[in-house]
This record gives sequence, structure tokens and C-alpha cells, in this order.
Amino acid sequence: MPSGDGADTWLAGMCRTRASRRLWTCVVVAALGALFGLANLRYLRNFAGGPYALSADDLDAITDVNAAPRYFARVTGGRTMDTGVEQYEVETQSGREVRRTLKARYFALDTGSRLLVVKSAAEPTGTVEGALVPIPPELDQHLFSDAEMRALRGRFYPYYMDTSSFRSEGYWGVAIGAVGLLIVGWIGARARREMGDPESHPAIVRAASWGHPASVSAEVERENEQPWRRSGEVAVTEHYLVKSTFYTFDVLRLADLQWAYKRVTKKSVNFVPTGKDFHAILICAGGTVEVKGTDSEVDETLRFVAERVPWAVFGHSKEIEDLMKKDPAGFAAGVAERRRRHEQAAPAQGAG
Repeated sequence: MPSGDGADTWLAGMCRTRASRRLWTCVVVAALGALFGLANLRYLRNFAGGPYALSADDLDAITDVNAAPRYFARVTGGRTMDTGVEQYEVETQSGREVRRTLKARYFALDTGSRLLVVKSAAEPTGTVEGALVPIPPELDQHLFSDAEMRALRGRFYPYYMDTSSFRSEGYWGVAIGAVGLLIVGWIGARARREMGDPESHPAIVRAASWGHPASVSAEVERENEQPWRRSGEVAVTEHYLVKSTFYTFDVLRLADLQWAYKRVTKKSVNFVPTGKDFHAILICAGGTVEVKGTDSEVDETLRFVAERVPWAVFGHSKEIEDLMKKDPAGFAAGVAERRRRHEQAAPAQGAG
């Protein structure tokens, strides 16, 4: 339960605002997902209930296949005949054909009433199943290219059956939708909890260990309004690192810095150098902040931090990185010991 000490502080307000934005975004995403489902309700019904057994009379009753409520169908007919139309996948190199692969053939299934064009990778049997879809102009042109087929055109349905997997896209959609729903639900639940209880936010939990919540919040707010340097979403102040985006908020204490170094990223387009990006990487107990700037600005940032946190480790090497990854607790203990020695030496130097 919230203690109430920091429920109305500036830090709590910042965290509550970000949580509210995340929650409303989750609501909008969920609503868009529901609208997408409604827009594809016809497919979902066929995905769940099909394939529907359709008779010749059912097929005759379809005037607009795009509006037919049941279009994932199973149809049983008599003999089939090859229309001679085939679909190939052609691979080319430098404009020349190097491989041609037969992907499907088009057959005509006699339903007893009319003829149904069936697209199939193998010769169909008397029973076929798949999606009923309109015949595209290009296929229509190939099917009825000669006089004999044009004479039979009135016997053909104005749509055809595609026997390729109807549910494959649906399975992917259901899987993605389920994962998305879990993620949105988790983010939304956490955001709702932080709105009602901002003191549960990691930043406020961390700040509570630094002193009285109201006093700490007032100091962070005051320094954030006039930081030593502001770079994008990060404010570097006399005592804090404040990171604020549209959806997130975090604050770290400079005194808790463990490791800092300069990172230079070279940029290129088509292997042609276009410049460099410079960042000061500040790793504290509780999180990491990247401060972007020019080469000189990053150097100034590291000098500013080093003056205030001389016990931290500065500079990058493979050995330091490996130690930080393999034994973070040991690394933190080493920095804490450096801090203890520094603070013990400070009064003695002042007395001298």
C-alpha cells in the first residue's frame, strides 16, 4: 500500500503521467485490434467454421463471391478436366530465365450444374476444398483464350477455388494477436497499477532510499528545470540523471555511478563514411543512461561526472566489460569500496 509520503510529489506526478499515457495507448491499440477483427469477421468465421460443404445449388446461389458469408468451401463433383492453364514460378538472373518451377494447375470440376475452376498443385479428386475467390482478369484471359473455351464460358462459375492453405495466415494472425494481447494486457495492467500507486514505480522506489520523498522530489525537480546539460531525453544535473520520454520516466543519482565511458559509432552509406555519433555511457546502480553530443560535449560530460563521482570506473576496455558482465555484484562492491576510501580520505584532506 502507498505510504502517502510521496504520492503527490513532482516525481509521482511525472510517473503517473507516463503511466496514464501508456494505459491510454494500450486502450487505443486494443480498440484498433478489435476493429481489425471486426473488419475481418467474415474470414474469422470461415476460419473457425469452415470448410463448409456446399452443393451445386449453394454455388449457384452465390452472385457475389466477395460478399458470400461462406466461402471456405468443400465441394464434391464428378469428373475433372485440365484447362491447360498452369502457374509457374520463374527465377531470372541478369534478365535471363534460369529456372522455371510449376506451382499450380487449373482444372475444371463438373458439379453437375456448372463447371468450377480449381487451382491445385496436384490433380484434384472428386472432392476439393479451399477458398472461393473472383477470377482475376489475367486468369480469365488465359482460360477463355480459344473459341472452344469461350463457347463454354456460360457454364463456368464467375469465381474459382484456390486450394492452397486457407488457414495458414489465420494461424499466424491468431498467434500474433494472442502475443500482442498478452503484451498490451501486461503493459496496461502495470500502467494502471502505477497510476493508482505511483510509489510502486521503480524510480520512486529507488528515490525513497535517498531521503525523504518530498525533499528528494523537490531537489530533482529544481535541478531538472536548470540542468547542467540537456541532451534529447536526458538531463544531466548537479546530482542526478533524469531521463524523460513520452511514455517513460526515470531518475538516477550521480553518486551511484559505477562505470562511465565514451562510445563512438561510425556511420556510413554504401560503405562511404558519413560521420560519427558520440555518446557518454553512464552505468549506475539501477540503470544506464546514454548522453549524446558532439565529441567535445561528450568529453565535457565525462569530465563533469568524474569531478563529482571520482570513485567510479572511467574508460572502456574488454577487461572492464567482461568483469561487469560476469560479476556485476563484485564490480559494484569494488566501486563501493573505492567510494568508502574516497569519503574517508576527504575529511583528512580537509583537516590538513
